[in-house]
Amino acid sequence: MTRLNGLLTTAVLVGCAAPAAHAQPASAPVQEAVVQVARAGQGSLHGIVNDDHGAAIAGATVSAIGETMVFAVTDRKGRFGFNSLPAGRYLLRAHRAGFSLPEKEYVHVRPIARIVRTLELRRAESIATAGTEPHILAAGLAGEAPGTPVDPAGEPAVVDSPHPHTEAAWRLRHARRSVLKDASDVVTLGEDGAGDFSRGAPAFASLFAALPFSGEINLLTTSAFDRSSGLLAGGLPRGVTYVQLGGGDADSAGWTVQAAVSQGDVSSWIVAGSFAARGPRAHAFDMGVSYGAQEYQGGNPAALAVRSDGSRRVGAAYAYDNWAISPYVHLAYGARLARYDYVSRDDLWSPRVALAVNVARNTHVRAAVSQRFRAPGAEELLPSQTGGPWLPPERTFSPLPGEDFRAERIHAIELTLEREFQSGVVAVRRFFESVDDQLVTIFGASSRPGERTDVGHYLVGSVGAVDSDGWGVKLSTPASKRFRGAVDYSLTRARWTSPDTIVLERIAPVALRPEREDVHDIATSVEADISETATRVFFFYRVSTGYAEDELSALGARFDLQVRQALPFMPFRGSEWQVLVGIRDLFRDPLDGASSTYDELLVIRPPKRVIGGVQVKF
Repeated sequence: MTRLNGLLTTAVLVGCAAPAAHAQPASAPVQEAVVQVARAGQGSLHGIVNDDHGAAIAGATVSAIGETMVFAVTDRKGRFGFNSLPAGRYLLRAHRAGFSLPEKEYVHVRPIARIVRTLELRRAESIATAGTEPHILAAGLAGEAPGTPVDPAGEPAVVDSPHPHTEAAWRLRHARRSVLKDASDVVTLGEDGAGDFSRGAPAFASLFAALPFSGEINLLTTSAFDRSSGLLAGGLPRGVTYVQLGGGDADSAGWTVQAAVSQGDVSSWIVAGSFAARGPRAHAFDMGVSYGAQEYQGGNPAALAVRSDGSRRVGAAYAYDNWAISPYVHLAYGARLARYDYVSRDDLWSPRVALAVNVARNTHVRAAVSQRFRAPGAEELLPSQTGGPWLPPERTFSPLPGEDFRAERIHAIELTLEREFQSGVVAVRRFFESVDDQLVTIFGASSRPGERTDVGHYLVGSVGAVDSDGWGVKLSTPASKRFRGAVDYSLTRARWTSPDTIVLERIAPVALRPEREDVHDIATSVEADISETATRVFFFYRVSTGYAEDELSALGARFDLQVRQALPFMPFRGSEWQVLVGIRDLFRDPLDGASSTYDELLVIRPPKRVIGGVQVKF
């Protein structure tokens, strides 16, 4: 109760301070409360869609695919616009019924810059005249047989020709010749004749170009290994198929659907859908649902210790709203409801409230209060926040001997002061956390003495309760054409209570913590866009004194590296093909905001995971 009273007292002081901050002079509107990145790293893309005669086309759908996926519909003057786009390279396309698609166009959005483009659509020619059936040409292509020429006045033109131009005569001239014939007429095709055949070309080359939505398809292979084994220690690499589709207007509303499936000893699938209302409005809401299933078909007794059928089911739903109370004050609130069929607690509610106030030009104050529940193994079912594909559950897990699965509960309060400069953004934060049943994740151990599990299975349990508070400083550079980076330092002072030591002393003594400790943490993230080679790189590196390591070292370090390389060919018109290669030993998503301070620090002996494959964006 003492810990909770202290947290509630701080929350009341934050609520009282908000009106005083609002009374101070402010010269710029407040930014969205939940945005944590620098606004200086965003640009805008605007333009007009015209036809081949220069007339504006209303109602055309324009999509930009790159760092994010956005859509817009042109107004009656053919205008479209994307605001607050993350800097980077985008594939810009426009399509409208009755018009042929233009060639693909790539644009580079630069920070604090307005890019203007004009797109031209040509009116598509009708394949068949209304009320008539299309004729069949050579090689089974659909099109129009050559007819009688017509002069501009509408009368048949007089053409000197050695043969008639009736349909029967045309078919006889183009009929397949018998092998018994020793001579045949030669028909020379001019440019007009070749054009008839080009109209009958298969539409396979533009398979993705005419779709009314955008998305991506990922065909991936994953594997894992640890320090003491080879690349195939976790078994043969398994295949994963991931699909994401999205549509809507970037300035009003948009929808996204995600699905993934994998096959092997661990067969699993996930599906999720979301809908968000954006743009200049009083309430900008975001809601979605997700469902995942995992089935283990192997013979590992540790994986089957909890459920003999080896299956698990997880469902979740969330809804959040960003309320613009005034141009200077924003309130974000919402909750997430999750249900795990292997956790004793039925419903896990995770509410959150955040207040943002613009106290001066380019200066913002944020306060957030939240309660978060995190179930063991939840990271296997949460979507990625780093922009990579969302992989279905790949590993199995079981509780420590003599324990049941218990959900971790986090009470958190965070205060942040953020100042934007032309060369970057500086943020200073103060945070408080109270965690019950702090999770510990153990690889390379077994519930049975003398046994060791492979990298595809791990143990989870509770290490006790912890109260922590601290402060942090984050420096982030504005996004540019090539480079985006951030450095985040934090100091955490922790006090442990009610430690569960009996089982941990036997299985993983490195997970035991002192009663009081200070943890220094530095996290660095770098994103690079090399336009000359169409290469994108994401690198995250974290160094901390709080990692539970087997070696007697003062520092522990973990990383996440992803490289995307665009291919120089385009099998389908309107698509972009990339090769993805990644390796990481971070167990949890580095940008996951639902974790506690110790969730990643108490992952013992995590294996390195390798991912590779092909991404098709359209």
